[in-house]
Amino acid sequence: LSAPRPCAPPPRHCPWRLAIAVRAFASRALSALAVRTAAAPPPCALATAPFHLRGSGVPPVDVPSPRFVFPLLVRAKTDRIRATPYQRKNMKKIIIFLGAPGAGKGTAAGAVAPKLNARHVSTGAMLRDAVARKTPAGVEAEGYMKAGGLVPDAVLCKMIAELLAETASDTTLFFDGFPRTLAQAEALETLAKDNDAIVKCAVLIDAPQEILLERMGGRRVCPKCGAGYHVKNLPPKKEGICDACGAELITRADDQPATIRHRLEVYETSTAPVIDFYRKADKVVAIDGSQDAAVVADAVFNACK
Repeated sequence: LSAPRPCAPPPRHCPWRLAIAVRAFASRALSALAVRTAAAPPPCALATAPFHLRGSGVPPVDVPSPRFVFPLLVRAKTDRIRATPYQRKNMKKIIIFLGAPGAGKGTAAGAVAPKLNARHVSTGAMLRDAVARKTPAGVEAEGYMKAGGLVPDAVLCKMIAELLAETASDTTLFFDGFPRTLAQAEALETLAKDNDAIVKCAVLIDAPQEILLERMGGRRVCPKCGAGYHVKNLPPKKEGICDACGAELITRADDQPATIRHRLEVYETSTAPVIDFYRKADKVVAIDGSQDAAVVADAVFNACK
């Protein structure tokens, strides 16, 4: 391509604006040219031509030919879209619920999931089911759960990988109870990538410790169907009896006072760093968990929709 003929001087009231626009285009085009042709650069004599805007005070620059650069810009934009998971509507979306034990993660996730046609994944319920069925992973996890400790990452990651592999595309998953450690959060990123999924956001439900102790001490659960209740905030229609199946409600071993305090200590030392992990990724949505359950559910709905 031959060098363009000198263009006529622009109007006196706007030469600096045009000069800035030309230099911006040249910088962007040359950057794209350098990226797309790093392995085999084309003949620059055919790709660029000198351009000088008289009267602007801007030095001459080599402006790539639009016919050469435009396809490169299109391809660069396409590559960015393909590399950005949020642009792909058919990906599985994971929304993580974070917060101390008793903050209301499960209650909020269970209330919002049907409204958004999402699947509520309570890893605690999955583990308890494995313990009840005496599976190898359940037997191994039982000792940790009774002591109020954390189940080993290898057991949880295996369960999550199987879940993601079985989940259909364009499905939203509410993860309640996973990840709990920084290592689990990093492992989840790998598992999501391997299974065409993306962690969309992390909903942080926070509440003062005195409220957490009151909530957890009053929790009751149905051993048959897994339905959860609370003696004050969510009582059953008939005291001590499950509304769904009629079974007698029980207090879980990990809801005993001594175990509750230990679980809060474990959370502060092991689980809290997960919040920083997602905050650095700008994915944390903080919600005040000391409010009424309905108010918290509305806030979670607005954050997840």
